[in-house]
Amino acid sequence: MKKRIWILPLILSSSYFSQEVISCAGKEYNSNGIALSWTIGEPVTSTINNGNTILTQGFQQSNLAITAVKEESLNLYKIYPNPTRNRFTIEQNNSSNTVALLHNLEGKLMKTIQLSGVTTSVYIEEIPAGVYILTITNENKNNIFKIIKNN
Repeated sequence: MKKRIWILPLILSSSYFSQEVISCAGKEYNSNGIALSWTIGEPVTSTINNGNTILTQGFQQSNLAITAVKEESLNLYKIYPNPTRNRFTIEQNNSSNTVALLHNLEGKLMKTIQLSGVTTSVYIEEIPAGVYILTITNENKNNIFKIIKNN
């Protein structure tokens, strides 16, 4: 019952104050008509509505904007077999000419691969066993894969 006594005056007085957030950390940036505001440390959320005023604790919701997000296909490339010994295959869902780069974990370029057609076989017998990063760039987007070469 004590909770309701304290919450009721808060609801009634909330229409007189601007929206504020109390948190342990956060920042607000404004530039060229664009505002960014974030906070950290709000694990508890609750919403109270008295018909005229809505009070939400735990999230900043002063200006909600819903935007459409273009979903990317997650299956642009298939790499198999992985782990491998001497060869792996890159399969792409289109036949565009694309370049793939194989780097070791130190960032050294080990191999440049020209992808043409739907499948491309990559021979890596000259590369020592280890873990490598394969980067395939398509339409200014990087697709990154981990390649494991065994002996």
